[in-house]
Amino acid sequence: MRFKLLTIAFLIVTTYAVTQTVPSVDEPTARQHLLKHDPPIYPAIAKAAHVSGSVILQLQIAADGTVSSVEILSGPGMLYQAAEDAVTQWTFKPFEVDRRPTNVTTTITIPFGLNQKIDPNDAKLDRLFSPALQKCLALTGPQSDTVTPTKVCQEAADIASQFSSDYQSNGRRLAYIYAANAFLKNNQPKESLAYANKAVALVGQGQGHIDASGASGAFSQRALALAGLGDLAGADRDLTIAEDYQRKAIDSPVGRGNPIAYVGTLKNILNLHIQVLDAMGKTDKALAKRDELGKL
Repeated sequence: MRFKLLTIAFLIVTTYAVTQTVPSVDEPTARQHLLKHDPPIYPAIAKAAHVSGSVILQLQIAADGTVSSVEILSGPGMLYQAAEDAVTQWTFKPFEVDRRPTNVTTTITIPFGLNQKIDPNDAKLDRLFSPALQKCLALTGPQSDTVTPTKVCQEAADIASQFSSDYQSNGRRLAYIYAANAFLKNNQPKESLAYANKAVALVGQGQGHIDASGASGAFSQRALALAGLGDLAGADRDLTIAEDYQRKAIDSPVGRGNPIAYVGTLKNILNLHIQVLDAMGKTDKALAKRDELGKL
């Protein structure tokens, strides 16, 4: 008998979903509102290492048009800080709902280009991947419409699968997580597991501060798929790993700067783990998780 997932099991348990609590706008609309947008400074160490590519960021834009928070979604790790430093100085014409200024979220792509030769196939795919991933992200999360964007997120994930093995590892992992989540919400746990396995396979290949939370998201999503298929032992194993990664994320500089979102993600994972342990009859372990949850 398959494990019956509760509502929380349909949340994508990553920091990205936890922080999506305000209306979102697409990148073209956001850029039309830009008032000040100085370009990023290309890190000398990245140039020397011939590192290039696009960094995708999720911005929280306050009602006054300033950038209130930044989450890095994907891109080369050596370029993260430069991209974040640039966008935090940007200002936007305030966005309005019913003629009243409001907070919004958006995703922004910051390109870093060098003149060195890169795999032309990766360059071609990157131009398709970034908008596909952004479209997927805009259609998912706890505030999204009830219609599951399976086709959209699968498109981004399938593009990601065509990259070279060492290219866009963080972005690929994110695309796989969201595709897995979309299939699970569409009651297709077998298809969800296939993409979740791809996300887990990429753990450790990325760079930068999102690795711990990204790894947590990969194992959490696979646990959801396994639970949907009735493999509670596998879900128990993956949730234990996900919790360890998320605790590391909470203790990271970014996690300490955004504790509500990062701790909220750990709470989601613990709640799901409690459901799995209860279903397995492991009451003592479930009680220990409840104790930890109560202390957060």
